[in-house]
Parts: sequence; structure tokens; C-alpha cells
Amino acid sequence: MKKKNMPKIAAAVLILLIAIAAVFSVAKTVKADSLKKAFAEQMSLGERYLLEQNYEEAVIAFSLAIEIDPKNVDSYLKLSEAYAGTGSYENAVSALEKGYEQTQDSRLMEAKEKYERLIKQIPALTRLAEVMAQADRASVWEYQKGTEYQELAASADEVITYPLGNERYLLVYPCGHCYYGTLEDGRRSGHGIWAAYGYEEELLSYYDGEWKDDYPNGAGKYWTMCLDVPEDLFSDEGTWKDGLEDGRISSLYTSTYRGETYLSRSYHTSKEGIPDAVTDLKPDRIPTDSGREFYCMYSNGEDSEYAIKGRKYGIIHAKMGVDDNESMISGASE
Repeated sequence: MKKKNMPKIAAAVLILLIAIAAVFSVAKTVKADSLKKAFAEQMSLGERYLLEQNYEEAVIAFSLAIEIDPKNVDSYLKLSEAYAGTGSYENAVSALEKGYEQTQDSRLMEAKEKYERLIKQIPALTRLAEVMAQADRASVWEYQKGTEYQELAASADEVITYPLGNERYLLVYPCGHCYYGTLEDGRRSGHGIWAAYGYEEELLSYYDGEWKDDYPNGAGKYWTMCLDVPEDLFSDEGTWKDGLEDGRISSLYTSTYRGETYLSRSYHTSKEGIPDAVTDLKPDRIPTDSGREFYCMYSNGEDSEYAIKGRKYGIIHAKMGVDDNESMISGASE
């Protein structure tokens, strides 16, 4: 009788073992799915905090993601970005080193080398921030033409964003432009100063005013000077829309010659970069020259100023600074 029941007992035991294995398999799958979901949630949360420039919370979120999955490369890269946002570049380097120990991924070492180069540039960034904070155009241009600034800009292969506290940041672009002011969602917004010392364009530019969505938007003043004619300074003050003149613009031309300073003032109105045409009270320009058509945008009976038909006027070089604002190593045309 007992021998007859043995096969049944063995079968029952086998079924029980299969059931237990299935339970453990399901539990393991559920746990894996749960961890995967938790990891994704922490990464998404960290990304949101980065965008909001809430870097301390981003550090926490990405650190938790690493605890869940210590083999994920992206979590270490994002953690280093969050640390960089707080100005703690040493912690960014440390996070990348730990990530490399876990993953052996070369991207982490490449990012580490970038932060190590940036650490060496902190003295130059600090001095640039001090100069920009003075809001003195001549001092900023003087610093930009020096070796220290030129080496700083040359070392950047993507936008450098250096946190200064009090919601202010210093941005240095690979093209040599720089910005000092506030950001919103990683884009230049609020009040800020933008300066460019362009050797290739042979043009100095400086804007002090309001920004929105990475463009000059609102009230501000814009100066330009050609490198080969440093005695002539041009300035335009008024309102801007996406980097273009929009509204009343007051212009001042200052020329220094043999110790004497000459001033010439004018004003005009523009709509989205196109100056309005006015009656020319003292015509002194050929309407068509070198294939371009001109029209009068200011005239007072003694002097007239002209615009090129079809050209949009504004802060031409500001847009060129937008090289890569999505990178948190931290970027108007005709």
C-alpha cells in the first residue's frame, strides 16, 4: 500500500516545489519591476530638479537612483551635473570616479577630465565674476582681451555655468562670449549682462538689460565698438524682442579725436527689428548703393540716419552665444 502511494507523494512534492519556484520567480520579477520603476522615478525627479536649478534636491534624487542601480552610467553623469550646479566640482569628480569603478565606462572618465580642467579655471571664473558684477563695460572688455580670459574661453568645449549664489550665474561660451545674471530653466532670463570680445568679427559688444527665453527681451542698453576703430563707440538704448529692436531706440555715437569728444544723438522706432521709415528732411544718401536699398529712419533737418531695406536690426551676436544651453556644465540676425 505504501509503495503504491509513493509515486503520488513524489508527484505532489514535485508540484509543490514547482509552485514554490514559480512563487519565487514571480516575486523576483515583481521586485525587479519595482526597482526598475523606482529607478526611473528618481531619474525623472532628478531631471526635473536639474531643469528647475534645484541642484541640492537633484543630488539626492540621483544618489537614490545610484543606490537602486549602481551599474547605470547615466545616473553618475547626472549626479556630477547636479554637484556642478551647486559649485561643488570636487564632489562631481568623486561621483564620476565611483561610477567608473562600478561600470568601467569611458564616458565617466571623459566627464571627470572636463571637471578637473574646470577646477583649474576657478580663479579665472572668480575674477571674471567680480569684474562683471561691477557692471562697468570698459572694465569687462579690458579683462576679456587679456590672456587669462582668452585661455578660459579656449578651454571650454561646451558652455560653462558657474553658480555665484543669490540666483546668479556666470556663463562662458566656447565662442568667447560671457553672461552674468539670472537663469530660468537653464536659460538666460531676468536681468543680465552679456559681453563679447570677438577677434574674428573684430567687434566688441556689451548688453546690460532684461532677458527672457535666452534672448534680450525688454528694456536694455547695447554698446558696440570695432577693434580697429576704438575711438568710436556706439550705443542703443530701448526695448528688445527676442534680441531685435522693438519700440523706441535712442542711439548715441561717441567719437574721440585728438583729445576732443564728439557726440551725435538720434532715435527711431522699430517693429521686430525693422526700423520705421520717416521723411528725410535732409537727403544725403543715394537710395540704392552696392545693390542695397536704403531708407530714412531718422531725420531732424540737419542729420539723417538710414536703414538697409530688408535688414533686421538688433543685438546680432547674442544668439551666437547659445552654443549648448542643455549642457549643465554650464548659449538677432539679419
